[in-house]
Amino acid sequence: MRDGRELFFHRMVAFIKYGSYFVNPLFKLLQPILAGLPAYQKFRESLVSDAAGETYLTNLVPSLDALLVAIAANSDGRPALIIAEDAAQAERLYDDLARLLDEEQLALFSEGAHASLLKRERQKRAQTAEATAQLLEALDRLSRPAATGQANICITIADAESLGTQLPRKQHFAGETLALAPQAEPGFDRMMKWLDSHHFERKQFVETAGDYAVRGGILDVFPFTETVPVRMEFFGDTIDSMRSFDAISQRSTSPRKELVLVPNVLTESEAAGEATLFDYIASNSFVLVLEPSRVRMRMQDLGMSLDLNSALASFRKFFVAAFPPSGANSIDFASRAQPAFHANLKLLREHLTKRIAQGERTIILSESKDLTKRLKDLLDEGETANAISTRLPEFVEPSLAQGFELPHAQIAIYTEHELFGRKRERGASARKRAARTKGISLRELRTLKRGDLLVHEDKGIGKFMGLETIVVGGKKQEVVRLTYRDNDVLFVNLDYIGRLSKYSSGEVAEAPTLSKLGSGEWERTKERTKKRLKDIARNLIQLYAKRRKSEGFAFSADDVIQREMEAAFLYDDTPDQERATEDLKRDMQSVHPMDRLICGDVGYGKTEVAMRAAMKAVLDKKQVAVLVPTTILAEQHFRTFSDRLDRFGVRCAALSRFRLPNEQKGILRELAEGKIDVLIGTHRILSKDVIFKDLGLLIIDEKHRFGVRAKEAWR
Repeated sequence: MRDGRELFFHRMVAFIKYGSYFVNPLFKLLQPILAGLPAYQKFRESLVSDAAGETYLTNLVPSLDALLVAIAANSDGRPALIIAEDAAQAERLYDDLARLLDEEQLALFSEGAHASLLKRERQKRAQTAEATAQLLEALDRLSRPAATGQANICITIADAESLGTQLPRKQHFAGETLALAPQAEPGFDRMMKWLDSHHFERKQFVETAGDYAVRGGILDVFPFTETVPVRMEFFGDTIDSMRSFDAISQRSTSPRKELVLVPNVLTESEAAGEATLFDYIASNSFVLVLEPSRVRMRMQDLGMSLDLNSALASFRKFFVAAFPPSGANSIDFASRAQPAFHANLKLLREHLTKRIAQGERTIILSESKDLTKRLKDLLDEGETANAISTRLPEFVEPSLAQGFELPHAQIAIYTEHELFGRKRERGASARKRAARTKGISLRELRTLKRGDLLVHEDKGIGKFMGLETIVVGGKKQEVVRLTYRDNDVLFVNLDYIGRLSKYSSGEVAEAPTLSKLGSGEWERTKERTKKRLKDIARNLIQLYAKRRKSEGFAFSADDVIQREMEAAFLYDDTPDQERATEDLKRDMQSVHPMDRLICGDVGYGKTEVAMRAAMKAVLDKKQVAVLVPTTILAEQHFRTFSDRLDRFGVRCAALSRFRLPNEQKGILRELAEGKIDVLIGTHRILSKDVIFKDLGLLIIDEKHRFGVRAKEAWR
């Protein structure tokens, strides 16, 4: 669940009014395509029929299954339950549906692919906070009464493991929720008792869903159905104010007019076997089971006593199966999954040319406008424009998980994920990550010891002396206690810890002098520092002015092979990754020497940026050297570079102790002859016997682990 204003904005931006529900352009495009199929008409007739029994759906490929449920549910205003074999399949369905419908219509009842909810009998569950939150959010959505005059359309996606989860009765769950608002009088002590009795965990600071913290008259709670925590300030037993805040920076994000706390009923004591998920599903729902034989087998493997046939007896049910039982009522959708092109644009162009020549309507789904533009540019290259003639594919955002073909409708749908082998990250159902703000975080604050040095941006360097509770204006507040020179004391409210940062001495060993409060000393220190920074900047400007006068090799602008290589990246670029790539290319295409530093945490895609630069150099007949600090890293980079660049004819090699002497001699010989494009290695590649035919780019990984002499060796 999102903050109210954020959700409203999200709907206004991402959705348009269509019929009686909010749908996006992707749904509007695909809805008439599927609805026009004879197979869909048979499905609709079976759905509204009062006849009992079950219907099998064949040749219903992934992503088309989500589209079918989305259209059927919205056409009739009817709830639905989709049962998947495992958590990964359930998440794929959820993400597809979230790209077709308003996410408020969806409920994902699955702990996630990273963990297992159902344990063996009499064993204790070990749930993550995120998994618990996901399950409780689904139960909350299923228990919510419909708004006046509206149908309570909810599509629930569950995996086989979750079906046996023991739950309290639906009425009991709804009755245990707690509604709060400013000026309400829930009682401060009663609130804490409620949180304790409903399995919230008291901590010093809230970090994840299910945490709560108390500081004086302030109560912080991280609800299971929210993406951010909420802070309530009490005046006696009355809630004086209520606002959302960032768990890391502690800064308020928006006021709250209301809050509903959902209890954690997923403990063994609460879940005494009174109900299962099926008791929460509306009686007029239809059920779609993907590969029922696999679902039943999965349930048996887990030792579940629940009988699927009995649980589904009262619902209109459809089974998606490749081979339905003999004599069963079945509907054939005659759809086919699209082949994987693995970034082979020549193969893709030939394929699209053939489809278009046969009169098929081709649609390419993409995650964003930037990716759409990249795809258009790649397909518009020379021969493609002539081959495809005037009938180009349609481009639509966002994308589904997989593309498919509907031969009867002469329609072929592709996704950029399968065109380039990309992996789609869970986006629609993932809980938001808190943005990193400047200053110290609560997590870092908890690791401090008494006597550690902190810097207040306005007051200077002081010693951390712990957390205290003080009374200000008749209200208790939790503060950070800092001591300065002459035992002066400064209290910093936790709302303002963003002004604090840990003291870093760099290479200076001696301890600094503590600042004196009220003396103006810190302001003078800051002014002196600013002056020194200006001097340093002036010297750097002079240095780079000299470098600007010298000329080097200017690399060519990107060609189609460079764009193909970048499009084959498995993941979508982050904004920082995109910006770093653009800056690096601009430097390489300049006639002036390049010296660029790319910073980022582990896993943020620095290696991908480096590989793009290497590819750009190789395309201009230049060689590339990659200097790394360890042998293990050299081998890892060799495999990574080879996996990405081999298909484009780029030859990579590694020099390390893992290479035999004869093998090293062969590499050095071919390097000097220009037969090796990218050489990766440790300090070994700085040796005098390592001779390049035409070196154009040097990449240094983890530059801080090399001395000045090593870094300047080739500069």
